[in-house]
Formats: sequence, structure tokens, C-alpha cells
Amino acid sequence: MFLETVGFAAASAALLLLYYIAKWYITLSRYNLPPGPLCLPLLGSLLTVRFTAFQRQHYDNAKKYGNVVRRQIGPVQTIQLNDPRIIKEAFSRDVLLPRPILWPIHQRNRVNRGATGVVFADGEMWKEHRRFILQTFRDFGVGKFRMEEKIVAEAGALVTFLKAQEGRPLETKVPLSISVANVIASVLTGARYGMDDPQLRLLLQYTKENFEFTMKKIILIVMPWLQHVPPIRQTYRRFMEILHGLNAFFSRPMKEHLENFVPDRNSDFLESYISAVKSGQYSTLSTTEIPLLLEDLFEAGFETTTTTLRWALLMMALHPDIQRRVQSELDRHVNAANGEFATPSEKLATPYAEATLMEVHLYASVVPMGVDHCAREDIQIEGYDVPKGSIVQVNIYFVHHIDAWWEEPERFRPERFLIVGQGQTSEYLMPFGLGKRRCLGEALARAELFILFCGIVQRFDIRLPEGVASADIDLTPTSGITADTQPHRLCFIPRL
Repeated sequence: MFLETVGFAAASAALLLLYYIAKWYITLSRYNLPPGPLCLPLLGSLLTVRFTAFQRQHYDNAKKYGNVVRRQIGPVQTIQLNDPRIIKEAFSRDVLLPRPILWPIHQRNRVNRGATGVVFADGEMWKEHRRFILQTFRDFGVGKFRMEEKIVAEAGALVTFLKAQEGRPLETKVPLSISVANVIASVLTGARYGMDDPQLRLLLQYTKENFEFTMKKIILIVMPWLQHVPPIRQTYRRFMEILHGLNAFFSRPMKEHLENFVPDRNSDFLESYISAVKSGQYSTLSTTEIPLLLEDLFEAGFETTTTTLRWALLMMALHPDIQRRVQSELDRHVNAANGEFATPSEKLATPYAEATLMEVHLYASVVPMGVDHCAREDIQIEGYDVPKGSIVQVNIYFVHHIDAWWEEPERFRPERFLIVGQGQTSEYLMPFGLGKRRCLGEALARAELFILFCGIVQRFDIRLPEGVASADIDLTPTSGITADTQPHRLCFIPRL
């Protein structure tokens, strides 16, 4: 019996291998695919992947192979776009609206009882949820004065926390994450978390691990049948533990809101969503969607903003001349000694501060490959075939770092965004994506970044710890969906 089982498993594996090899050869012969790195049957380009500084690998591929590059990891084919003109044209097409539903997304949906959320939703589900989210965010003042008041309140709490450190070296990840998370939480569920809240800290850890790239994780994604094989099994178990942990975290506010629901009160996003479900005015809204929808909005609402702030504050410590210029500009227009915080209405009066944030977007490229899209059907891009089901990516890091479009792209120079004293957005700067699936929370993120960054820089001199030189700081971004700084500490010396 044992030998029969082993024989059956071996035969199944051999048939599967033959299937993928045949599919690989058929694809090569049928399509005029873009150039790219070495691609082998079954493995694809896996042997060429670097899991450290992977942004630079995508950069090197773009330099070597051109504006459209093909990569394949296992059976998953990816088409990488490296030119702003091509990117804008491609993502204006509805055929590229879908998201790829890879194995991790199937597992995420399964853990959430078949829900899809909004980031990986498609069709009418995505259209209705996006429309509802944007309208509800507007109703709650996102991008308006009411929301700015909430951000200022969190900025004040963060400033108080930083002052209490009395200039001691501080790792900024957790305090910045909690401050930013409290803004989106106030909109979504009306909650607020303290700096030592254990549940929120656990959520931050889950999100950090979810956004990281490791070789074992990539292998699991493209070859999920290896989930029972050590050491991939440990990666699988941790991944599933995180999915269930996230579901449990976001199920709690759903249960509380359902139990205490008051019709038409609509004091936060979740109450408004439940009201819409009960009214039946949207065909796709459902209470089943709530935990995953909250997860999508919550993670998108704090991870990228926190990471951008970390880069911004680190750049101030590394470039004290730029920091002093931002401080001087803010001091002329904002009375911080009186408790005032710079808000987006001050952007025109403080163009250098705004230009500095734009330079952070350029330099850090916090979401280096954007969020994946998927070809709904066979299409062509720049004369190359893109087969149905291919993942299509935007190489934002390359767009932000190629010297054909930027002078000295590797140098931190906010002045590049100043034209006649006003901050100007280049058409090649795309930190929030582009097209119909552009970031839902862009208005909120921009307001948070401006208020928190200006509030901190105006009130503190940001320095490296004593004995740490600029040359000691590793500026290699982490590898993942988001590109964070390497671990570091900063000192915040009160100046007001």
C-alpha cells in the first residue's frame, strides 16, 4: 500500500511537471513575448531573483532589456513596464483593471468566508465598493478641514510623546505607525489606540511580515503545493496564522458595531457601511465583506504613510541643511510656539516643505512596483504580446531613478520640484499609482504626511545618535511590497 501511494504521488508529480513544461513551450511558440532574464521550464526566472535590494534588480532589468520586460517566477508570468508614457497608456485600458488572484489571495478570501475586500476585488464588486468608499470618505471630511483637525490632534499627541523621550535615540517605526493608524482608525471604526496597545502592536507585526519578501514566501506563492515540505511548511503555517490573526482583529469592531447599531447614526465608516447593507441600496455590499474591507483600508491607510514619514525624518537627519531650510520656511508662516500646526492650506506659502516631501516620494519610492494588475484577455503593449492572465507591474522605482527624466536621481535634492518658488508635481512622479485603480486614500495620505512631517520638523532638531555618522547609515531599502528604511534610531531635540 505504501509503495502504491508513493508510486501514485511520483506519477502525479511527473505529469504535473510535463504539463508545465508543455505549457511553457506552447507559450513561447505562440506569443511574441518581451525580452527578459533567463527563463527555465517550471522554475521560470527564479534562479535569477535577488531578494535583497530587489528594486535594483528591476532597475537593472529595465536598463538591460528595455521598456517592457518579461519575468516568470515558477508558473507566474509578469510583464514589467518601465516607461511613463507606456505605463499611462496601458493603465488607461479597462482590460488591465483586474488584480491577479494568486494563491495567497485565495487563502485570504477563504479565511474571510469568501469575501474579496476592495484591493483585490473586480467587476461590480470593486466598482460599487470604490464608489461607496470615496463617497463615505468625503462625507467624513477626508481631504477637508474636519479631517485635518483629527490629524492635528494625533500630531499633537505624537509631539508630546517625542518630547517625553528627552532627545534619547528612538526607533520611529512603532510611534509613527500608531499615530498614523489612529487617523484611519478614527474614520473606519471610531477607535483610538495608545502607544503601548498590545493588539495594535500585534497588528503592526502582522502587517510588517505580510509586506516583506523572502525566498521561502515567494516559493510558497508560486508553488503552493510545497506547503507540506520543510522548511516551506513553517512559512505556510506562519502565513496562515497571520491571516487568521488579521481576521480576528477586524472581526471585533464588526461584531461591536452590529451589536450596538443605531439606524442612521453613521458616526464612522463602519456604521455607514452597515446602514448601506441594511438599506439594500448596493447589490454587492455585505457584512461578510467587513473584516477584509477594514483590513484593506487600514493597512493601505497606515503602512505606506508611515514608511514615507520614516524616510522623510531620516533624510532630515542626514541633510541638516535641508532640515534648517524647511524649519526656517515653516517658522515664517506657522506659529508653532502658539500650538499651531501647518496644514495643507499652507502649502502655497511653504513650497520648500512640500517639495521636500515630493523628493522623499521620488527618492524612497515606497511602493517600488506599485500594486499588481492582471490582463483580462490577450493584449499587446509596445508590439509585444501580453497573454491573458499575465501580471502587469509598474516599475515605479525605475521611473523615479532614471537619469533620462531626473537630474542626479540618486541625490536628495528637493530643489528639483521648485519652479518660481512653487512646488510642482512632475508627470513622472507616481507615488500613489495611476489610472482607475489609483490609491483610494491619496487625499488622506497627503494631508497626514504634510501635517505630521511639518509638525515634527518645526518642533524638533532631528539628529543621528551621538557617535553615528551619516556614512554609518545603510540606505538600502527593505525588500517587499513597501520599501522601508533599514532599522535606525533618531534623536528629537526640542527647538520650541
